[in-house]
Amino acid sequence: MARKAEALRLPLLTVFWLAIFTIALHAQQDSCLYRTLAVNVVTDDGKPVEGLSAQNFQGKLHGRALGIESAARDSGPRRIVLVLDVSGSMDVFRGIEILAARRFLRADPRSSAALITFSSQVDDKIDFAKGRGMISDKLAGLETPVNIRGLRRTALRDALDAALDLLRPVQFGDAIFLVSDGDDNASQMNRRDFTAHLLDAGARLFAFVPVSELSRFRPADDKVEDGVEWVRQLVTASGGDFASNTLDGDLVSMTTLKREGTCLTNSGQKIVSFATVGFAHEIDEPYRLTVRLPGELPKPHEWELRALDANGKVNNNWRVVYPQRLAACP
Repeated sequence: MARKAEALRLPLLTVFWLAIFTIALHAQQDSCLYRTLAVNVVTDDGKPVEGLSAQNFQGKLHGRALGIESAARDSGPRRIVLVLDVSGSMDVFRGIEILAARRFLRADPRSSAALITFSSQVDDKIDFAKGRGMISDKLAGLETPVNIRGLRRTALRDALDAALDLLRPVQFGDAIFLVSDGDDNASQMNRRDFTAHLLDAGARLFAFVPVSELSRFRPADDKVEDGVEWVRQLVTASGGDFASNTLDGDLVSMTTLKREGTCLTNSGQKIVSFATVGFAHEIDEPYRLTVRLPGELPKPHEWELRALDANGKVNNNWRVVYPQRLAACP
């Protein structure tokens, strides 16, 4: 009799664990269909559009409508990693780079900050526990006169991946603020792998990319990859924002920049302000948007999100900042 009971117990246990596995699998699939995303809606002059709800958003994937489950403003504080390019190609922009980092930190005093500097590798890493005081000291140490020493090797993707490491596990609203010319000729990580890391992690990348006519005059054997356009694509895929400007007319000494950039032209002032104050506000107070996908994503895919006004119309003076490339289901 005992043997018979034992024989019956084994099939029942098998059915039980199969049921548990099936429930867990369906739960995982359902969770992949629901995505919670940080989204900003801003006017042409960078002001946030407030008072929107789920009814003000429309999304499409593969030509099919996405369900907008909820939308509400989500106020910080956040965790932000500053990533500063200190390679030779950025020497001419050093003063503006430090100015942008300082203004960004001042524009968002509530959030926790970390810092990574890089050239051919990650040079310095200041984590969140060490605080803003150590970051300020590091920025002061970077203050050197503008001096074009020639190009050095640059590992941009490796530095951004190190920033992701500081954020893991990534929380809603976590962001990276990059100041770099976008060049990469030394990273161990390739484009595809890093893009997948960024999308899977869910952090947003914001980038200020100063460029110069001098960047055209590189040595013939300098195998630079990526550049401004690749950074722009990465930023839009992650849901961050991007600013770039040719600043040749604004190349000035650190001594002058210590006067809070009063030497910058009006154009230079506006672009630095947009890349600091504007980005800080976008990171601090996005809409928390929950969408339901029409089906699973076997691979990353682009989608479309629109914001509608009170009349249900697209406002051409609004810009929607959102992760334009959705990560695949695990």
